[in-house]
Amino acid sequence: MNIAIIGTGLAGLTAAKKLKDFANVTLFEKSLGVSGRLSTRNADPYFFDHGAQYFKIKSDEFKEFVSPIIQEGFIKKWDARFVEIKNRKIIRERDWDEKNIHYVGVPGMNSIGKYLAHGLNIIFDIHVQSLHKDKGQWYLKDKEGSEHGYYDWIIITAPAPQTLNFIDKNSTFYKMIESI
Repeated sequence: MNIAIIGTGLAGLTAAKKLKDFANVTLFEKSLGVSGRLSTRNADPYFFDHGAQYFKIKSDEFKEFVSPIIQEGFIKKWDARFVEIKNRKIIRERDWDEKNIHYVGVPGMNSIGKYLAHGLNIIFDIHVQSLHKDKGQWYLKDKEGSEHGYYDWIIITAPAPQTLNFIDKNSTFYKMIESI
């Protein structure tokens, strides 16, 4: 079985990790790196996270999911200190405590995506332009006109506005996503 996954954010990478032992999985990513909303930008000599700033663990399932990444050192607890300034004066200070634990990727949020991407088949810099099905098989076409396929299943993890750019505008699926 062949599966295409569009997007290498947390959802796409996690799906690929779960499916890779059962199918041939290929991920398609429009960027030059993984992580989606957990991305880190580099502007030498600086780098900055421009998506999620941190995350919290709110369920046992998610704790189990991130535990190996924490143990490997790609996620750490963030002991942040907040200062509120008004009229050039500090009016309030606070620290996060043990009841309100926040986590970050180390050295940047994209470290989480890089960890999850290890060993996966990812094609970067591919802007999916359209999808079509022929004789029970799915094909992807990129903006250069190259066709990629065949796939038994396609999983779309790209944000809804991006997904709208490459699915049939007359489909029920399009109308459903458009309403989000």
